[in-house]
Amino acid sequence: KTKDWRVKLFAERHLTKRQTEVSEFLFSGLVAKEIADRMGISLKTVKFHLTGVYKKLQVKNKSEFLHLCYNSMREQQ
Repeated sequence: KTKDWRVKLFAERHLTKRQTEVSEFLFSGLVAKEIADRMGISLKTVKFHLTGVYKKLQVKNKSEFLHLCYNSMREQQ
């Protein structure tokens, strides 16, 4: 149930499976290099996915991403 708000947010904004995976790692506190290592992909690929995530969520950076996530979480409580 903890992830319900994220599932809803990410699905509503039509994130791909990979964008959703990257978003989950980002929300958990990992930085791009750590996400790349965990997913077994290049840093450039992570940054590509993050660009897509930020565009779809209409945010400019990690700080705005986290702010949006926390607001969505609060709305679902």
